[in-house]
Amino acid sequence: MRKEYFSVAIAIIAVFFLPVSLWGLTLEVYLEPQVSLSQENITLGDIARISYPLPEGEKVAELTELGMLSPSQPERVITAQEIYNRLCARGIPQLDYIYFSGAMECRVRLQGQWVSVVQLEGEIADEIRERFEFVKRLEVRLASPEQVFLPDGCEHRISLPTSFNPWGSITAQLDILSPEGEVVNKLPLRLEIQAFRNVVRARENLKRGEVIDASSVYVVEEVLDYRNFKALDDPTKVVGKVAKRNINQGELITPSSFEEEALVQRGDLVTMVARNGGITVTALGKARSDGALGEVIIVENLDSRKRVQGRVVGERMVEVAVK
Repeated sequence: MRKEYFSVAIAIIAVFFLPVSLWGLTLEVYLEPQVSLSQENITLGDIARISYPLPEGEKVAELTELGMLSPSQPERVITAQEIYNRLCARGIPQLDYIYFSGAMECRVRLQGQWVSVVQLEGEIADEIRERFEFVKRLEVRLASPEQVFLPDGCEHRISLPTSFNPWGSITAQLDILSPEGEVVNKLPLRLEIQAFRNVVRARENLKRGEVIDASSVYVVEEVLDYRNFKALDDPTKVVGKVAKRNINQGELITPSSFEEEALVQRGDLVTMVARNGGITVTALGKARSDGALGEVIIVENLDSRKRVQGRVVGERMVEVAVK
């Protein structure tokens, strides 16, 4: 082992300290002490000046790959010994010696900017508010990463899940976009969300069939979770409605707590709407039952006398499925 170490040490001393005039065909490498790059791939020509008597060999040396930079590792230190090992493995034609000058190592940085966790949390909170307009206050804590690096010219885009609840833990994605708009990297974002919203609760016990007035309910701000997610947040949406069932004091008021106003009455003439792709067909029908918005009722086509199911989508308007 000592003999091998001694041989390596002699080789390194020879590489760095023997005069060029004593060598044969020599590749000269002037290594810069520090370099900033806008791309992630590192080649020897990016961090050093290369000189070699054979142009084709010089080109091979310049294109020698030295690894990658990335947003997760935006800085690297590359030593002369690492470069020497890679050049020896490249098979440069007629190479006898490699001579180094300049620095003994090069600190390579990815040129760009950092996006702070505070900025990311703010952007995520804005997107959540757009999806859940009833949220009054929102707290977003980004568990990872602490900050994100963007190479020069790159932008970032936050991608939230298609469907999620605005509380607890969720996983989103941060896309790093090239100047051309292509996704060059994807980073997972682990989020902790706590949202606050107004909810309407019953101030007193309400009986089935009782008309709800303003004094019967109150509004309170609460932490949002699965228990109050469907609660109403505005008392004006409740006042004047008829309780569909008995409601206890303090109970949340939801759309299912009261009877919806019927937009279609039994016997009404209604517009039947059928959609297929970009084509919409209407026909005149007759309602065979009452229906509130969103409820499914039976309607009879006045032309064919055929009865079908349809969903109430507006006042005296029912959408039927195309078979």
